[in-house]
Amino acid sequence: MKLLASLLASFAVALLAAPPARAELILAVNEGVTYYVTPSEIREKYKDLADLLGKTLKTTVKVVPVDQYPALRKGLDEQQYDLAFVHPAHHSLVSLRDGKYQLNMLSRSAFAPLGRSMLPMLQEEAYHLAQGNIGLMRIVKAGKISPTIIQKYFNKWLSTAFDLFGQDESSTAHWAYVWGLKGRYDEHLHDEPADMSKLNELSRATFFKEVGALVDALNRHIPADQPKLRIPSDKFRRSIGAYAGMTYGVDGKLLSQEDYEKHLQQVMPSTADDEFVINLEKDKGWILDPPQK
Repeated sequence: MKLLASLLASFAVALLAAPPARAELILAVNEGVTYYVTPSEIREKYKDLADLLGKTLKTTVKVVPVDQYPALRKGLDEQQYDLAFVHPAHHSLVSLRDGKYQLNMLSRSAFAPLGRSMLPMLQEEAYHLAQGNIGLMRIVKAGKISPTIIQKYFNKWLSTAFDLFGQDESSTAHWAYVWGLKGRYDEHLHDEPADMSKLNELSRATFFKEVGALVDALNRHIPADQPKLRIPSDKFRRSIGAYAGMTYGVDGKLLSQEDYEKHLQQVMPSTADDEFVINLEKDKGWILDPPQK
């Protein structure tokens, strides 16, 4: 019920920004690449949620499975769907990890009710992060998706995650620390005074180190004759900060605009890569079965 309550809250926010209610609302569901299920299984799985939403909103809610992210995004943009649910595991290894850092820093807030409320959120976040990491480990161990393709998705999501920590030399982070709204990540482990002009960069560097350890663990399960996974440079594909809009490659080398465009085609997931993964997940064996208790 807690999950349903949180989903209802999220859907309610989405509805506030939606066009006027129709006789029937469309709930688009994307189960992504964690495991493959048929459209009929998805409709059955989310039937109770749709019924609960319909009862709450006093209308009918129809579940529509959507097997590709681009199609789901396009449908939302074109208002084909009123609500959307995307399986949380897809962003758990890297992107959600930023949320853990933000919650950890808020847990040090001088405003005690805010600080106390972070603990249950951190516990929930830990579950999502574990699921993403365990799922990726199972994919690597199965050996059906080459490290070269996995690396492309690392390049995409890690470069996105670096931006989530905010601007370099952020005045917002500075004053949040001065006013006691937030602390540093693991504030209790720091003895030295905070460099308040580098708070976001400190979190980003700690994140880089943490994800590096996770990638090292994945590499232990990659055969010796295959390329190892690596973290792209924090200069690559940045949208904010000192390197925003600059043409650095995944190895941190500055490229010409022409070479950079070619580089992106080589190191980022292509439509063909997306289609390969989507088709592969329809068969068994692409992800290692979890151990049975």
